[in-house]
Order: sequence, then structure tokens, then C-alpha cells
Amino acid sequence: MNKYILPIFVFLPTFAFAGIDVSNCDVIGYRDINITCNTMEKCQQNFEKMKEVVSDDEAKKDFDRCVKTIKTPEECSQYIAEQQEMAHREYLIYKCPMNDWLSGIKKTEDFRNAGGLQKYAYYNDGTSIDTDAMIADDEYAYLFRIQVPFDDLPLNENTKYGYDIILPADKDGLMFYFLDRE
Repeated sequence: MNKYILPIFVFLPTFAFAGIDVSNCDVIGYRDINITCNTMEKCQQNFEKMKEVVSDDEAKKDFDRCVKTIKTPEECSQYIAEQQEMAHREYLIYKCPMNDWLSGIKKTEDFRNAGGLQKYAYYNDGTSIDTDAMIADDEYAYLFRIQVPFDDLPLNENTKYGYDIILPADKDGLMFYFLDRE
């Protein structure tokens, strides 16, 4: 048994990675999410749009998948409210003291200063965030907690998270750089 334990301790550091430490950061805001919910009316609307761009068979398959997930308007309202509440607890915005590692990422030459506001992001008081001020701030880095691998999936207890750091926008207007998983 002992001959198997030693190799585990030898190779363990090669498989481990350090997460982002936000323990010395302040939570300054949160993000809403653009969550949708399927009603029969929405499935029908999507079906009509799909028929214009794909074959009728493909549109019908998409419609059948949609119908399996439909909810009543009341159920949708409740579901969306629950998802927004969870997003406010999980999709946090952190203000972190700048360190050499974060500064090196923030100053990457691949990004240019185009600025602009991140949709659905708010300070704790409910006002929209000012990404231009965040980009210009050399004293702090701003981390946005995101869902991995896709930010548009429903939130639940098995959700995995990572962080984006805000940067000057690139040529496509994207202004976040993914750092690491938790």
C-alpha cells in the first residue's frame, strides 16, 4: 500500500493549480443574467424563425426539444426570479489590490483602450458599473466571477466558477480575460 502513496504525493503538485485568491478583495457589485424560459408561445415563435433558415425537419426537431422544456408564464416568472437571485449571490464583482501578476495581465499589449459598459453589471447600490474607470485604475484589479464553461447555463449547486479580469477592449469589443477556475 505504501508504495502507491509515495507516487501520489510526488505527482500531486503537477496536477494541482492555484485558484484565484479573492480573500483580500472587496465585493463591490454583482451581475444580472439574461435568462430565458420557454413557453409554448416562445417555442412556436422560434419554430417559425427556424423554418426560414433550416429545413423543416431540423426546425421540427428544435421545436420538439423546446416543447419538452416549456413552462407556464407564471412558472417562467418564478424561474427567472430565482435565477436572478442566485446570480446576485454568485456573479460577484470584486475590487482587488493590484499585484504584479494581475498588473501583468491588465497591461497586456493585445488589448487596446476602447472601454464601454458591461451589460447587466451593477455596483452594490444598484448603479451601473463604470468599466472605463476600472480599466484606468492602476491601483486595483476588478474580477468578475463567471460560470465555467458557459455563462448562459442555468445556475445550480453543481455550477463551476472562474474569474474574468476587466481590460481595455480588444478589436472585437471584448474586454475580459479569463483567469482561472476556482
